[in-house]
Amino acid sequence: MSVLGIGVDMVEVERIQHSLDRFGERFMKRVFTEGEIAYCISMKFPARHFAARFAAKEAVSKAFGTGVGKAMGWRDIDVHKKKAANRFWYYTAEPRRLAKERAMKSAWISLSHTEHHAVAMVVIEASARTARDSSVLGSAGCQPAGLGSLPRPINHRATPWDAKFVASKLPATAG
Repeated sequence: MSVLGIGVDMVEVERIQHSLDRFGERFMKRVFTEGEIAYCISMKFPARHFAARFAAKEAVSKAFGTGVGKAMGWRDIDVHKKKAANRFWYYTAEPRRLAKERAMKSAWISLSHTEHHAVAMVVIEASARTARDSSVLGSAGCQPAGLGSLPRPINHRATPWDAKFVASKLPATAG
């Protein structure tokens, strides 16, 4: 597997709750899609679910190396929950163009939240063409030197990296 991009973000649930209290529907409609809003407000603690999706949007934009802005807006990334508890994200035209341009093969997303924090991690895998042609990676490419091919994820809910495998491939540090 050749990694095209990795994105991680953590959000304080209280910060999202504050935005919901202060700006209400205006905040929700600026950042979240209708499907995300419907899902989150149907939950017992909506702010936790909004925070997880906020973190996911940030993580996706980081994995692409663009950040949230002109290339990829808040509502361009739509995080859904499948019936089997796996999560997936859908993206609109501009992120789709970036994915095609950078030869994205697949992506994994994992969300988690507690009463106080929400976290999301996204890993974007490059196609075989991108793995052979590192010039396609551009600023979002992040194939780590010396790591070679990392193990494939077991499922779309999580990305379990084998710590011993990764540690064995890291260069020794002078200490």
